[in-house]
Amino acid sequence: MVEVYKLADELGISSIEIISIMKKLDMPVQLPNPTVSENDAEKIKLNLKKGRGFSGKNLVFFISAVVSLTFILSINGDKVFADDSHTATPDTEYINFIPSEPTVDSLLAFKKNIVSTTVAIKDPFTVMVQEKLINLGLLNTSATGVNDKKTQEAIMSFQEKAGLKKIDGMVGPETFSKLLLGKAAYTTTASPTSDSKAPIWGDTQLKFMRVNGTYLDVLWGHVTDETGIDKMHLYVDEELHTTLNADECLASCSSTTNNMRFTVTNLTVNTSYEFKVVACDKAGNCSVDNPTATLTTVDKPPVWNEHHPLTVTPMGTRLDLNIPVGAVSDDIEFSYYEVYVNGALSTFRTISDTRLFVLPNYDTHCGPQELYVLAYDSIGQFSKSPVVDFTRNLMTSLECSVATSSGSATTTTTTVPTGKLADCGDSTTSANRWVVSVIDEDSSFGFPNTRWNSFRGSYPDRCFHLLGPGVSVGSIALKTGQLSYNGVSWADEVTAGTAFQYMVNRDSGNISNRSDWWDLIGADVLPSGAKIALCIDNSGSMTVGTVQASLDLFEQKAAAAGVTIFAPSGGNITYSCNGMGSEDWIFGHIVAMN
Repeated sequence: MVEVYKLADELGISSIEIISIMKKLDMPVQLPNPTVSENDAEKIKLNLKKGRGFSGKNLVFFISAVVSLTFILSINGDKVFADDSHTATPDTEYINFIPSEPTVDSLLAFKKNIVSTTVAIKDPFTVMVQEKLINLGLLNTSATGVNDKKTQEAIMSFQEKAGLKKIDGMVGPETFSKLLLGKAAYTTTASPTSDSKAPIWGDTQLKFMRVNGTYLDVLWGHVTDETGIDKMHLYVDEELHTTLNADECLASCSSTTNNMRFTVTNLTVNTSYEFKVVACDKAGNCSVDNPTATLTTVDKPPVWNEHHPLTVTPMGTRLDLNIPVGAVSDDIEFSYYEVYVNGALSTFRTISDTRLFVLPNYDTHCGPQELYVLAYDSIGQFSKSPVVDFTRNLMTSLECSVATSSGSATTTTTTVPTGKLADCGDSTTSANRWVVSVIDEDSSFGFPNTRWNSFRGSYPDRCFHLLGPGVSVGSIALKTGQLSYNGVSWADEVTAGTAFQYMVNRDSGNISNRSDWWDLIGADVLPSGAKIALCIDNSGSMTVGTVQASLDLFEQKAAAAGVTIFAPSGGNITYSCNGMGSEDWIFGHIVAMN
């Protein structure tokens, strides 16, 4: 088989002329890429030798070929040019569309164009299209008859200017008819089909999700339109609040199927609002009988979750209170806590988001205790947590009153583990500023009560911890009674739990004999950035080397917690503060601490 465009190239004529001869000789024409047998090709060549001119009879055959070609190609819509992916020369390119309803005048003009063109231009219809585009100022090249990229781009530009729906760069019936109008096509575009029907609601129920005192989500039901939903509008109290682009909804739309919703924020608590949703199509028709709903915003108080209970750990007369994540929630905003111990409002330090260091008023009440927390929201509403029962462990042996079932009081003595100070104060000069003295005896110290009163006069809330290593070198026995009180002020505070005294080991640098000072004084409650002033006895009966292993551990734990240890007076290497040479374990701490 011989392809028609190759035969046309061989004979130096256009493919359309070959097709006209085929119609004349009653040969079948199969588009878009017609072929002939070798025998038919010879018949075409022979026919061509008899005369190439257009007689009246030839014209009839030519018109018949064009009309037939038009009819066949009209089924392909706007496809204009034959497949130009092959590498044929320009004279083998041809147009595979002719206007579906040609007139005699247009075909005669078409024939005239064919016979007048040069041999190099073999596609007269393309030439005609290009000339139209050149006259319109859309193509700045000559009419080559070749369907090149510039020609296609010019056609697309014309299609856009003429208001055509299909912009594909090919000349179909609609494009060709507009092209014949020239510039007049720019103002005579076909008017779209009139759309006067508004969207119709099938579900007039509005739903509210994530309802809060100040915000909520609005969801709507099913709405349809014959041409497609364009916009969804939300009105709040008859004022337009939000507009959503609903192009993806097509002919129907709902929040459930299209995952679309309105989010409304900045509402006022305890206020009634009316919500309305309106659907509009692309023609501007908007729905009627629109769904409406009224809702009153409510600010609820905080809610306690019984599945996340509070826990209380007694530490002397202070408490470690844990409020787990999820223990309390609020629909708008949580604000603050109040902590009550035995019905009395207590102070506390915030250690972390879930941990409070509670400092209840010191009393001598022993036995069962109780704690609860009030959680407040931003407008002052509150709710009470479940009550937590515990037993407060005091750090020293003391007498305290315990109520009996009869209501009378009995006197008991409660001994609690040493090592945790009752209360370290919250003053601006003392909060997170602790002092520690390490000394084995104070026999040379003649006026401790005077010194202590001076210290407390300057710093009434500052925590003071006194650690006494055993008096025998290398001894790990806990010795008692080595430090003289010489007055009642210090002794009273130890008894009350506002000062701390404990006997520790002489380790002589041996880690197996060391004492954990950090744990003994309860320093784990200190936040990062806190400071501990440390004074160590270097009077001769002991030195830093006497407790070196314990000191090393103390420094390591402080560094890990972000707590600074320093000598308030004297040398920071040996921690030999002022007064320590004469066993005065108080004087070096009577200094300001920033």
